[in-house]
Amino acid sequence: MLYNSVIDVQDNTTGTITEPVTLAECKAYMRLSNTDEDTLISSLIKAARELIEKYTGLSLIRKTQKIIVNNSLGNIAVPYGPYVDADITATGTDVIVKKRNKRIVIESPLTDSLELTCIGGYTSATIPEALKTAIKEQVNYMFMQRDNIIPVKGLGDKAKQCAAPFKDVSWLL
Repeated sequence: MLYNSVIDVQDNTTGTITEPVTLAECKAYMRLSNTDEDTLISSLIKAARELIEKYTGLSLIRKTQKIIVNNSLGNIAVPYGPYVDADITATGTDVIVKKRNKRIVIESPLTDSLELTCIGGYTSATIPEALKTAIKEQVNYMFMQRDNIIPVKGLGDKAKQCAAPFKDVSWLL
């Protein structure tokens, strides 16, 4: 049976990564004023962002990624956007991209292994406030659960509620 699929995704982002939520924003949201837990909270911000990226299928920061797809049937949606047309190039061939329901799809070439270089994701100026709130909620959830014997796995309910409208798994189908 022929089907389109994402074969591999590699993050090739270089340089300093600026998280979409600052330590100060997160601490204000959590109503913390001391500096005793700053290192922990900073690491939780990154972990929360990564969990929400996995849940939504979006990049919450600008990233350069190498994505290998099977586009045998054409029109595969490119994961981990948002992107604009010029952000996607292919190795050794021209690609025809088009927008479909707020997504970028690869119309052609039809091939079982297409290597794409994609530069996409939100910037601090474009990330929706609800996704920033999801990060802060998840940090708060993980921070409050930090002494539990059983480690936190997955998103907390409040973070999930904030992120759910942005969830896009069409590229997984």
